[in-house]
Amino acid sequence: MRRSQAVTAYTGKVRLAAGIALLCFLLLSFSALNDFGLLGPDEPRYVSIGREMARSGDWVTPRLWGEAWFEKPVLLYWMVAAGHVTGLPGEWAARLPVALLSAAFLVLFWRLVDEQAGPRAAWMAATILATSAGWTSFSRLAVTDLPLSACFAAGMLLAAEWAHSGSRRRLPLAGVCFGLALLAKGPLAGVLALPLVWTSGRRWRDWWRVAFPALLVAGPWYALCAARNGPAFVNEFFLKHNLGRFASSDLQHVQPFWFYVPVLLLGLFPWTPVVAVLRRPANPWERLLWMWLGFGFVFFSLSVNKLPGYLLPLLP
Repeated sequence: MRRSQAVTAYTGKVRLAAGIALLCFLLLSFSALNDFGLLGPDEPRYVSIGREMARSGDWVTPRLWGEAWFEKPVLLYWMVAAGHVTGLPGEWAARLPVALLSAAFLVLFWRLVDEQAGPRAAWMAATILATSAGWTSFSRLAVTDLPLSACFAAGMLLAAEWAHSGSRRRLPLAGVCFGLALLAKGPLAGVLALPLVWTSGRRWRDWWRVAFPALLVAGPWYALCAARNGPAFVNEFFLKHNLGRFASSDLQHVQPFWFYVPVLLLGLFPWTPVVAVLRRPANPWERLLWMWLGFGFVFFSLSVNKLPGYLLPLLP
């Protein structure tokens, strides 16, 4: 009885600490959205495109200074445009949708980890992710890395139950999340999902339950944008900014193979020491998580062009 009471008390303390940490994340993320100007070359560019969508009413072709701009798909631009349509002021219009998406994912992340690993692991995992330097930083910026990471990770976690037990109940919802990930940053989401394909093994006949909702969500925009813009969209988006980003040095983000080792360690700060106590996977669910991390890390390391935000989909 005493041991049970001690465990209950300890669990309560863990939940309290996790709740305080998550509250700090929310306060930090939402309170400072308008305290600093748009950062770097990307955020001003993306915000301008989203603002132009809201002004012009053209929600298909991204435009920067009147010219079609096909560097990224449309999800972030829609989010920014929605902020402007609702009348949010200043940087709030661009950043609040991203912060809300991050907070919503953290709730889902906690819930799905709780199902597979229990409440203690769920609270600790959600707290570490929410308060890590990488996740917190990108949750306050209007760039594409957080929308991709939240949507892709949601799809992976929702489909994980099917991968190791065969349950199909969440596959359509996972497909919707993958579709949003395709709208966030393009075909990269499909490549990063290959560990899920491998883990599912002989259940390949169920893939239509994921693929159909994903295509239903992402397909219309790709089809409309290609129909309106023709070869320019295909060449610029698929060849230059997807295949070229992986294999060509033209985009001038070339970094050495080991670049993501310090990026991962810094992205986990102040929880970096947790890496030292990682354990070998004990069940199929944990094996999927390891494959997700390992495959993505190798894939990004092999890419010619490297930026710190690329690694964000691996942090969950």
